Amino acid sequence: MNTITQPITNAPGITAEISDLMDDLTGFHPVLDRLVAAFGDVLTADLTTDQTMSAVAVLGGLADGNVATLLGLTLRRIADPDANQALADLPADRKQTLRRLGAEYAAAITDRHIEQTASEACAAIEGV
Repeated sequence: MNTITQPITNAPGITAEISDLMDDLTGFHPVLDRLVAAFGDVLTADLTTDQTMSAVAVLGGLADGNVATLLGLTLRRIADPDANQALADLPADRKQTLRRLGAEYAAAITDRHIEQTASEACAAIEGV
């Protein structure tokens, strides 16, 4: 479903695995296409060591919230029939299931073990 006209497979920071996944994740909605493209931008950005460490922290290592946290909260909000009018007419049992699953996803993605691993990657970059 890729709507990107320029192939990105030869970018130095993007592996074939990442490129294939990016291709699979595009074409659903223009906003989501921009989100996927932003990951490509991060992968191909000319970053210093400090900027790399900051990128790792922002993506997953900051304990008070990071991109992974934002993803979890976004999914929870989009899947919430009380917040997303497109889901308002679903049967009550499906609405309740969506509320629960959204909350479970948000909780799982903010697992402290995952954040700790990204934090350790930052420390390794810094030499700590």
